[in-house]
Amino acid sequence: MEFQSVGRDITALKQTEETLFQEKELAQVTLQSIKDAVMTTDAVHTIEYLNPVAEFLTQF
Repeated sequence: MEFQSVGRDITALKQTEETLFQEKELAQVTLQSIKDAVMTTDAVHTIEYLNPVAEFLTQF
């Protein structure tokens, strides 16, 4: 009986995922620390994110 192994190096993919995660975390921290109200919505104007100031002002 003969076995074959199929594999590929996903190192670059994992590095890209980690970089994207770190950038998203940095953006999130930045938005949290802005002293102005920040609100993001999707294409149909559904609120996706409110920073703490926006939460306070909108009472959401």
